[in-house]
Amino acid sequence: MQILQEIARLPLAERIELVEQIWDSIALDAGNQPMSPAQRAELSWRIDHPSETTFSWEQVQARARASRQ
Repeated sequence: MQILQEIARLPLAERIELVEQIWDSIALDAGNQPMSPAQRAELSWRIDHPSETTFSWEQVQARARASRQ
């Protein structure tokens, strides 16, 4: 694909910026997509069967900080 060759010639900082812009545009579009039947079924199952091994964001952060020490 010609566009990939053009992108490969860009300096690293510009390629990173381009990826960030692409990712942001994907995130915006993804939020507007309806869930598939499989995704809806999985979400329903997870709501009906909460896991005992879930962690709050604060717990995840604490574990990450503790592992660095």
